[in-house]
Amino acid sequence: MEYLSVLFALGVMLLGADLLVRGAVHIAHVAKLPTWLIGLTIVGFGTSMPELTVSVSASTSGQTAAAIGNAIGSNIFNALFILGASAIIYPLIVEKTNTVLDLSALLASSLTLWIFSLDGNIGLIEACLFLVLMMIYLGGTWIRHRRSAIQHEDPTAPVLQKHSIGETTKNSLFIIVGLLFLVVGSRWFLRDAVSLAGKLGLSELFIGLTIVAAGTSLPELITSLVASFRRQTDIAVANVVGSNIFNIWVVIGASALVAEHGLMLPKPTTFFDLPFLMFVTALFIPMYMLGRMQRWHGLLGIILYISYLAVQFEISNDHHVAKLAQIQTPLTLMVILFFIGLVIVFIRKTISPRGVSHE
Repeated sequence: MEYLSVLFALGVMLLGADLLVRGAVHIAHVAKLPTWLIGLTIVGFGTSMPELTVSVSASTSGQTAAAIGNAIGSNIFNALFILGASAIIYPLIVEKTNTVLDLSALLASSLTLWIFSLDGNIGLIEACLFLVLMMIYLGGTWIRHRRSAIQHEDPTAPVLQKHSIGETTKNSLFIIVGLLFLVVGSRWFLRDAVSLAGKLGLSELFIGLTIVAAGTSLPELITSLVASFRRQTDIAVANVVGSNIFNIWVVIGASALVAEHGLMLPKPTTFFDLPFLMFVTALFIPMYMLGRMQRWHGLLGIILYISYLAVQFEISNDHHVAKLAQIQTPLTLMVILFFIGLVIVFIRKTISPRGVSHE
């Protein structure tokens, strides 16, 4: 019976996310916001609302391991599985000119998460800094658009149309009902998922990193797959990038803000999940430099995600955690060096005249 309850809760969250995105897109058009900004913020952030509601609900209930696991697990799922599946459907094209700021913010979000997690706790100060960084990123995104609009007219900007009060009211209700469905569905989903995990003998962290993370990432998965089917690969990539930034700076930030004693990071998260997240995030740099993600890249991403799940299941055993703790320092050092190396290449490629030219 709990299996059906979990699936039903997922359906409620998906419906809520769909209503939220539909209503927000309409309001954004009425407000004359540009199409690309809608895609990055409304679509990318809107599809991450399940992660936000689930993690915040988990934090207020004292289940901080599930809260942090949901956010980190969702980012890994988004980067490897969703982009991988989308690339298999149709090779993804990355527009270099418009992704420098977004990719920089994505790298910065993972780096700040790792730095703030060194003491094993994300507290009130770190939570506030995360939310401030998110506002700075949104401000930079808006400034970039305004400068571009001044230089040349954006052909993708929505045409100003007359909208009836009834239509605007209907879409405003979509936003309210969508948020309500997300909140109710997330609490329902979290309760039954944790209960089911306990009966199966799985840890709270494992269920957060896998089942809860994949479940709350279904809106991103559906959005990106549909975008790839329609050959709108820029939306597929922007959806994942925007969602991953939101998951760290807003989902983790808000969850730490409402948690009574902050977010305490379990040992497996510190030893394995955070270094692996930084490794996965750094893989966006080669995709940026190549300007594309081929089908075989996507297949490798899915294989890497399945391998991650296998390792995650193994280290859920305390004996394996102790073994992993012995190699924590060299493992983290290798990942940091890999991350820094790719960031240096990204910076050199970005500031180089050849790096910003169109091929």
